[in-house]
Amino acid sequence: MVGLIVLVVCIIYISIALFSIYKVKGIKKKSIVLLVFILIPTADVIVGKIYFRYLCNTQSGQFVYKAVELEDEYYFEAGEVDVTKHGRYPNIYAIAKGGEVNIVKARVDFDMPFSAITTNQSDLFHITKWAYYIKQKDTGELLSESIAFLYKGGWVENIYNVGGGRRCPDWGNGSLTSLMQATFTIKE
Repeated sequence: MVGLIVLVVCIIYISIALFSIYKVKGIKKKSIVLLVFILIPTADVIVGKIYFRYLCNTQSGQFVYKAVELEDEYYFEAGEVDVTKHGRYPNIYAIAKGGEVNIVKARVDFDMPFSAITTNQSDLFHITKWAYYIKQKDTGELLSESIAFLYKGGWVENIYNVGGGRRCPDWGNGSLTSLMQATFTIKE
């Protein structure tokens, strides 16, 4: 049913475009009308990708403002159970390899969200900003932050968006984990 609606809308759109081109006099004016009808469904993709690349090049990345040395008690020893990460099956937690930051213990002194804080960077271009941060609790000092952007395409693509999109930079699944590794070091 949805496919039929899309087909009807496309036929109507193309008919209006052809009628408009037919009514306009002169090859230059016909070319401009054709260009306008081509750009209406695609212009936001072109401009949106340019804006997305600009954000990626100027604002995204991991920024460590102050590295912190932690005592051994903040790190997992090999074989300890990490309740913040699941293993292959639900309700079965991952076993630490040793040397990973224990988030539960680190949260006593540091403020860091488990999931990214998402905000709409641009409703027009369907760009979302993802941010993780680590702050010192007692002083409120921002120690580090990780900023990424997700671009979900133009308005035509978003009508039938089934998920996904393009993300920059691509850190895989461990944005907070990699931010902790960059911010915290073992005290010698």
